[in-house]
Amino acid sequence: MTSPALIYFHHVLDSTNRAALALADTAPAGTAVVSEVQTAGRGRRERSWQSPSGGLWLSVVLRPPGGPHPSLSLGVAAAAAHCIARVSGVQAALKWPNDIIYAGRKLAGVLLETAGNAVVAGVGVNVNVPGTAFTGPVAGTATSLLALTGRLTARPDLLSLLVPALVDASHRPRAANLAAWRDLAETLGRRVLVSGPTGAFTGTALDIDPSGALLVEAAGGVRQVLAADVSIRPEGDAATAEKYGPR
Repeated sequence: MTSPALIYFHHVLDSTNRAALALADTAPAGTAVVSEVQTAGRGRRERSWQSPSGGLWLSVVLRPPGGPHPSLSLGVAAAAAHCIARVSGVQAALKWPNDIIYAGRKLAGVLLETAGNAVVAGVGVNVNVPGTAFTGPVAGTATSLLALTGRLTARPDLLSLLVPALVDASHRPRAANLAAWRDLAETLGRRVLVSGPTGAFTGTALDIDPSGALLVEAAGGVRQVLAADVSIRPEGDAATAEKYGPR
């Protein structure tokens, strides 16, 4: 693994991704921004991300050869899951495209944003976050390493693994990142609900294609899912797209 270039630590930031994007034009690969708390953390599709004290909220500047590619998001998620397992022993799984989950609850998330030929990879891990810190709907869907293990996890140890692991993922062949994601995928082979701007449908998640898109077998054939919300349905759930209506 490569060594991090420079890590900027903050007590409070609105968003580590915003701070890292401001550095991305000139910062070398591996430059990272870490904050104890985020006041305006973001997830996919501009959703807010609760970032209380006790988590690990970081963003890393990456410079993948050949520029950004959708497969990198999957590779970053797989790399983060492996680092979490090494430090805590928790074997998390991946939900398309890049949610890191355990027993159906979200343990960590990934958000990639581009700045020219650079990529800022934001990773948020619920490390030593007590369950009472999660509010609203998140309280019923999130979990943390503290909740799963009953003990504190050393965040510096996780950070020291994560930064070089993300840099390494950015230099892997695209096929290797896709394979790493498949190895930990919870989504594949499962019944899923796909919700997008034009509506929703259910089907069976078959695989990902070379671009990282999810291939779902639904009524009428196999559909390529590029940008949508995908939720895993309980076994035997007969929910239909009509039940949910257009989104």
